[in-house]
Amino acid sequence: MPRIIFPSFLKKSPGAFAKARETCYAVTMKALDEKRIAEKLALTGLVVEVHKELPSTNDACRRLLTAGASRCLVLAEAQTGGRGRRGRSFFSPPGGLYLSLAFPAAPDELGLTCRAAVVTAEAIEGVTGISCGVKWVNDLYYQGKKVCGILAELVEDHVIVGVGVNLTPSPLPPELANTVGFLDCGDVRETLAVAIARGLLERDALDGSFMAEYRRRSLVLGKTVACFVGDREFPAEALEIAADGGLVVRGPEGAVETLRWGEVSIRL
Repeated sequence: MPRIIFPSFLKKSPGAFAKARETCYAVTMKALDEKRIAEKLALTGLVVEVHKELPSTNDACRRLLTAGASRCLVLAEAQTGGRGRRGRSFFSPPGGLYLSLAFPAAPDELGLTCRAAVVTAEAIEGVTGISCGVKWVNDLYYQGKKVCGILAELVEDHVIVGVGVNLTPSPLPPELANTVGFLDCGDVRETLAVAIARGLLERDALDGSFMAEYRRRSLVLGKTVACFVGDREFPAEALEIAADGGLVVRGPEGAVETLRWGEVSIRL
């Protein structure tokens, strides 16, 4: 039977809940199948777990690594404590794809994040035909709104790459309504998860071959952006993306620097 998806935050706002009931629609969601996903990937030594709900798929991957796994893939139909970069929360209602993949990797968080953005964008386009742009460093955008967030975390000699993709339209908290969007492509979660996981594992060597595609999909190059680096906030022109994934910018006084952490905004 079709399931009507109402995020839990609506329970706290009767007015918003009533409005959501008038505007959302039924979506047929097939439960994620752990065995089917593992069989499609057919990768020896890869631990696969599927959960109806988790606080965080990244944290679940960390638990598996601590227990001795070398490569693991964790998926959840919803997250209650999903997070993005800089400790921010990541809204993860039912209807999206939330996965984390852990595997051995060199300690290059910035490069891994860029690689994950390319792999995810290519997987989305291959599965749905939808082309997404990349906002440095880790967000995918479609039709001017964020539809995917990526978080890479280093754990000793492994990396955990968390990916959250907004698939099915769902009511949003007011503070996200103008910035967050959805691919609205139906339930492609399993197919997309397999494509992302396979892409990340196949591009295991950080040879930089993905950077040309990262630059091609960039939404910031040649534009004026707002830069947030620690307690610094300044406008700058985005000039290029360095070989290691750093963003080369020219500040208001003409000084050129390369950002390797922090974030930028193109909504000035």
